[in-house]
Amino acid sequence: MGALPPGGQMAAVFASEGQVAPALEGYADRVSIAALNGPENTVISGEGEAVEDVLAALEADGLSFHRLAVSHAFHSPLMEPMLDEFEQFADQFDYHEPRIALVSNLTGSLVEPGFAPDAAYWRDHVRSPVRFAAGMQAAADADVFLEIGPRPTLLGMGRLCLDGSKAAWLPSLRPDADAWRTMLGSLAELYVRGVEVDWAGFDRDYPRRRLPLPTYPFQRKRYWLDASANGTHRGQAGLNGPLQSALDALAGRLSDLPADDLSLDAILDAAAEVFGQALDRVEEEPDAESESVEMVDLSAESPAGSPTLTRDSLLARPPEEQLPALESYLCAQAARALNLDPASLDPGQPLDQLGLDSLMAIEVRNAVESDLSVALPLAALLGGPTAAHLAEGLHEALIAPDFGAALPLVPVEQPEHGHPLSYGQQALWFLHQLVPDEISFNIAGAVRVLGEIDLPAFETALQGLVDRHPSLRTVFGTVKGEPVQRALDAVPAPFRYEDATGWPEDDLHERLAYEAHRAFDLESGPPLRVILYRRAQAEHVLLLSVDHIAADFWSMSILAQELLTLYVAAREGMPAALPPLPVAYTDYVHWHNERLAGEEGDQLLAYWQDQLAGELPLLDLPTDRPRQPLQTFEGDTSGVIVPAEVAAGLRTLARPPRSGGGGRLLRQRRAAARRPLWRPGL
Repeated sequence: MGALPPGGQMAAVFASEGQVAPALEGYADRVSIAALNGPENTVISGEGEAVEDVLAALEADGLSFHRLAVSHAFHSPLMEPMLDEFEQFADQFDYHEPRIALVSNLTGSLVEPGFAPDAAYWRDHVRSPVRFAAGMQAAADADVFLEIGPRPTLLGMGRLCLDGSKAAWLPSLRPDADAWRTMLGSLAELYVRGVEVDWAGFDRDYPRRRLPLPTYPFQRKRYWLDASANGTHRGQAGLNGPLQSALDALAGRLSDLPADDLSLDAILDAAAEVFGQALDRVEEEPDAESESVEMVDLSAESPAGSPTLTRDSLLARPPEEQLPALESYLCAQAARALNLDPASLDPGQPLDQLGLDSLMAIEVRNAVESDLSVALPLAALLGGPTAAHLAEGLHEALIAPDFGAALPLVPVEQPEHGHPLSYGQQALWFLHQLVPDEISFNIAGAVRVLGEIDLPAFETALQGLVDRHPSLRTVFGTVKGEPVQRALDAVPAPFRYEDATGWPEDDLHERLAYEAHRAFDLESGPPLRVILYRRAQAEHVLLLSVDHIAADFWSMSILAQELLTLYVAAREGMPAALPPLPVAYTDYVHWHNERLAGEEGDQLLAYWQDQLAGELPLLDLPTDRPRQPLQTFEGDTSGVIVPAEVAAGLRTLARPPRSGGGGRLLRQRRAAARRPLWRPGL
């Protein structure tokens, strides 16, 4: 091709083939159509003088065009002198049928099965027009169009060919844009649309550090750099020099952005530019003092700062110091649950305004009752109290003359016929006997695991988890008509491995739903099911299902974390760093039953008998359809998407009362849910 004479020219005419073809009459041996790129985009190619004559005629007809900067007049009669030599050269290669679906630019259609483009095909390709528009129509059913190249030129042309297409149009690179970010954005869109990604190949040339992410709202860890009084940031070193300058510059850039343009893309663009400039300055000054910043996990506490307090240590203080010490202790416990600095908590600030939810309240209550051996009702924490108000109530209870230490929670030997069930377990046992076999009370979760899995190490970790927790190897039955539970001494981990590489995704989801909700045989046990589905060499789906009689959602989070810890230890051949378990759930059951068998139980029973005395009101809600006489358990969920303006109004309304709002978004949602149920007399 380099030996061809110069002088050729190409031009894109913004008109259809039917409008351009008449102007080429009389120039067949000098000019031809080189490409049909769209309904209104036809490229002509040939001798320069002849092309100019054709363009003049088209311009006279009112058509516009754009001359292309090219080295030769491709797909034109000027290519013919090289065709024989080109075909002879191309014929020395072996050609095979394409392994993937291929749209031919020569025919504008899908390549037929069994056809292997040979030297003659590529000869025709050099001379014949490129039928890009027809090829796009042949691929119109595709969900994704990905252009591999330095700039997304063909994407724009493709959109014009498929006006109204709902497909994703993704570039691999963009001029004047960060290449890595562009590729990652397109990769993310491909993954979201269900394209199978070779993650092992993706990570092969790049070091990665796995970071376990929380699965529940109460699994909080805080990794902010807190500013100190002198303007530096909490960490191993202050932020000075280029890094501090970059942070200041980024803050300034973000403050200059209009409110309606404060999108994630805008923030990332600003950060990329600012830190890129900072990096350039560092590279230009190699002798500059390096910086070191350590991210501090504020949820981890040093032994010296651990917020522990006991009743004995509190009452050993002078009376005037007891209440302040109790306030400080409660602030520390609330801060630990909220992942805040205890010094930032005001004892007079309502805890719900800081974001204390029901799960955090349970965490605070458990710590207080364990440390101080005093009952703290959950309702007292959920009512929006201050630490000072809570401290007053707890202090009165602790110094009361009739205060008695709570029963100790100690290990209990397994009786001959088994342990009793807790009240919650008794309810679930009753439901297990009542409902059909196809109804289950399982807590299940499935997670897609990307990367290689050491199967022997995983089985070892799972067995260690079952050995560690008696609840996972407990069976249930009846003795003299009363339900009991017995923890078996040794149970093989209930693990199954299935090859699901050829399964459609819908079939996998159906199997996961079936196994997740398949009822357990509680009398034979164990109440645990673990299945690992292999999807690809470096992709698995792990299903973990536990009967609710043996665990709750909080327990599932702990089990998942411990399984990961045990797996890493087994893979590395090291002992797992897990604390010993001094008591089991059955020990708690004995402790709880003993508490309720005493004076505290009598008080609680009297309270609820008073609350529930008299005839209970009949809740007869009007429904669209008549209620069936028998319960079917065929429930479902219905999601509602709240418009952005409504969500913004709710957040404004939920501001703290002292800020002019109604206080807590949760309360607003509850009020909205109750409003449709209200009517006079109900």
